[in-house]
Amino acid sequence: MPYEFHDDLKKVVISYLRRTGQGVFHVNGTYVLDKGKVNIPILESAYRDRVIDVLADGSIRICNVGIPSGLDIPRIRRRIEEHLRTASTPKDIINMAVMLGVKLR
Repeated sequence: MPYEFHDDLKKVVISYLRRTGQGVFHVNGTYVLDKGKVNIPILESAYRDRVIDVLADGSIRICNVGIPSGLDIPRIRRRIEEHLRTASTPKDIINMAVMLGVKLR
């Protein structure tokens, strides 16, 4: 599965960068956070390269700078549970369990 930069995460990152007047730049083979404008293709590339990542506590790391995501984790969990109950096939559920390392028996 490709490492896709979800639109809602992208909005959080872009909002933070614009509020702080910063951008992510690719310089000499590395990514840096510096003053400047947001460049969407570079953000997407940085996300694919895991320079922008979601941490275990739900915050977002951009070039080793942690920012609060502002995402409602309990609400997201309820949406996932509801989706699993109503729209997921048995194959989807088994694949997700395998991906998450959930014991099947």
